Amino acid sequence: MAQAMTEPRKHLALDTDWLTALNVSFGLLFSILAAIGVTWSLLHTAIKAVSPSWSSPFLAAFLIYWAAKDSNKVFRTSLLIFALGPISHIVLWLVRASTETRVLNEVFIRCSWIGLCFVGCLYAIYWFSSKIKYV
Repeated sequence: MAQAMTEPRKHLALDTDWLTALNVSFGLLFSILAAIGVTWSLLHTAIKAVSPSWSSPFLAAFLIYWAAKDSNKVFRTSLLIFALGPISHIVLWLVRASTETRVLNEVFIRCSWIGLCFVGCLYAIYWFSSKIKYV
């Protein structure tokens, strides 16, 4: 009993700085809220055939440029998945696809965004589990 009293107690420690942990926790919160919002809109709103706007090429180019310049593979892949939306809208508009095809594309893009948000949540949980240690 006396030996247990003299040993220091173990506690949890974070193996990174607090600002990074705060950013990852905000990313986790954003991913959860975005997944809930996109799922809600997919299930409860009418899906329309979206035509590209004047900003679609600029958004796609910006996302591709940012993905090319970033060194993190996970972030680069997520940027390229987000760039699929405007790129597919532009391509379907250029080939004059039917309304049904554009609606199906919109469902596919929203499902890919939901999947990306879900993977982002899993990655944030994995990151926290790898950074929290007993000391």
